Amino acid sequence: MIEKILNFNLKSHISSLIKKANTPFFLSFITTFVLLNIIFLYHGTHFLFGDHDWRYLKSGIPLNAGLFEGRFAQFILVNLLSNSEIYPIINNFLGFLCFSLGLSLLAKYWQIPNTKASYITFSLFIGITPYILSFMYFAFLVIPCLSWNTFIIGALLLSSKEKTFCLKITLSSILLFTLALGGYPPVINLFLTALTTKIFLDLFYKSATLKTLIKDYRYTIINFILSAILYKLILQYFIKTGDINSSYYNLQTIPFSQYPSKFILITKDLFKQFLTTLPFITFSYKSSTFAIVILATIHTIYNICKTNQKLLKSLAYIAIFYSALVTLFLSPSLKETEFSPRIDFFGLLYVYGATFAICLKSNKKYLKNLSILFSIFTILISTNSLFDAQKVWKLGFDTELNLYKRIEKRLNSNSTFNKYGHYIIVQGGSPSFRSRFYHEPHMIKSDDLLDVSYVPGMNSGVMLNYYTNEEYADTTSFVYTFRPDTKAKEFLSIAKPWPSTESISVGNYWIMLILNKSGLNDLRSRYL
Repeated sequence: MIEKILNFNLKSHISSLIKKANTPFFLSFITTFVLLNIIFLYHGTHFLFGDHDWRYLKSGIPLNAGLFEGRFAQFILVNLLSNSEIYPIINNFLGFLCFSLGLSLLAKYWQIPNTKASYITFSLFIGITPYILSFMYFAFLVIPCLSWNTFIIGALLLSSKEKTFCLKITLSSILLFTLALGGYPPVINLFLTALTTKIFLDLFYKSATLKTLIKDYRYTIINFILSAILYKLILQYFIKTGDINSSYYNLQTIPFSQYPSKFILITKDLFKQFLTTLPFITFSYKSSTFAIVILATIHTIYNICKTNQKLLKSLAYIAIFYSALVTLFLSPSLKETEFSPRIDFFGLLYVYGATFAICLKSNKKYLKNLSILFSIFTILISTNSLFDAQKVWKLGFDTELNLYKRIEKRLNSNSTFNKYGHYIIVQGGSPSFRSRFYHEPHMIKSDDLLDVSYVPGMNSGVMLNYYTNEEYADTTSFVYTFRPDTKAKEFLSIAKPWPSTESISVGNYWIMLILNKSGLNDLRSRYL
């Protein structure tokens, strides 16, 4: 053993591993990983981060930071890979590493043609996407949320190898599924989309029967059901300990009586989602991706009509599209889940990938070529959108911080203000300046992509403490917990939005900042 260690040649060992590696798999992983890092180099070097990130910049992200909303596993990877810290460049590097690996694993799971062109275009088609921006806004979510696809696809690959019961594979799959669910529950969309696509591909290209499908996927389904049960048990435990707020929107599900009406909504959205535009998710992107969906659908309908098991194949194909909307179906909150880029990142994005995989696996050369052509268009359109987003975000970030620097200057000139004091910051309005630099038309607004400020409006004191010599802001208080005294109420009755001289007032224990008319109206409705 000692002799082996002394004679170990790392260079030759790595060279041997590379030679043994599946070249298309390896190249698709590396290509996607490298290109994502290049595209987001400006984002990483300028260290852009969202409103939730301020609280973690100094002290890091605690392991239990997501526990209050049921995400007990959300920050395990951050603590393991980056010592709970949010680092410039490294944060994106680690997130893209895991995300790219998951995409190559998905190509393997769906068994797309084992060629360099197929693997690389498939990985880039899904990976270079404006939907990724929904997590790039929150620096503290980049590593965990970009990594869950690796967990889900890894668990699916493991389970697919379990032809007879194997305790090791079962436990490993359950662990991966449970961690992913405990990190971000909408990953259920990805699980179902990936599984239904695999079943359809087996029916369509391998002529599988219902009997063989049950045999091949029984352990996959059993492992996921056991994971879901374990996930719910863990949630119940933390609810009993008081660590989880069970009334939080993302822990609620609709009652059974609402299923029929929700199903109608889902069916409508199933079609609408392909043409609904959002900030940076442009009409050109939607058109290019929809072209691939149309190609796959026409190809599927034509071939189903010529083969047996028509009903089973049709149902399997339809199931792919419904699987991507499961979170929307289960959640009572339309605002948080309908046409949400964060949810679509785990659903609609993989529907695009599924339809592309169907085209790539076809023996029709013209279909492959057309789908690859549209995928290249999509990659180029997405790249342009991602660069545009970084420009818009940086301009918005700088403009917002300049506003607060002017606010700070005015506070210091206020004779009532004591920089050594301790104040509750009550802010009326939280203007996002990103939207001022973006003029592409879109149908649906998106907080993460464009409409939320970089400063936490409910608790802007977290940010203000970073830019002062003395930490005068009370970061334990929020707008909705503030109890105004007589002076605060008097000020609200005469207050005007920034930059008016009546936009800032300093009390004995509070500072009021009125930044826009809607914010002022909100405070008046709360306190007057």
